[in-house]
Parts: sequence; structure tokens; C-alpha cells
Amino acid sequence: MTGRLDPPGLAPTGRRWRVEGADFHEYRHGLISRLRIVFNLAEASQQLGLMPTPGSRAERIAAALQRVETRFRRR
Repeated sequence: MTGRLDPPGLAPTGRRWRVEGADFHEYRHGLISRLRIVFNLAEASQQLGLMPTPGSRAERIAAALQRVETRFRRR
């Protein structure tokens, strides 16, 4: 990842990543007029080091913090 990922506006990390997804092309007059690329952003974020990997200690800590925050918001 050497360039910004928009959306959501992630800065380059320099890491390699590989995901499965789909490309949707729309053509007008023989040229691509619209391109949509769909992939699992959570999986990509884990590979890029932006999110903890599933089952890791960091993931458990993040989940615990989210639960605490939710409890405080309900009050």
C-alpha cells in the first residue's frame, strides 16, 4: 500500500495486502465511465496493520474497551 486508500482515507502503510473482491465496470462510448471495487475492508485493514487480527490479544482488548464505552453511553 503505497498510496492513500479513498474512501475511507487511509494513509499508506507500505505493507503488501491481498484481498478477494469484485470490480464493477460501466462503459460509455467504449470507455470506462464508472468503476466500483468491492472488498472486505476489515480484512484489508488487518493485513495493513490498521486493525488487530482475529483472536489476538489486541482484538480482545479492543472489544473490552468497546463494551465499556457502550455501557457508559447507555447511562
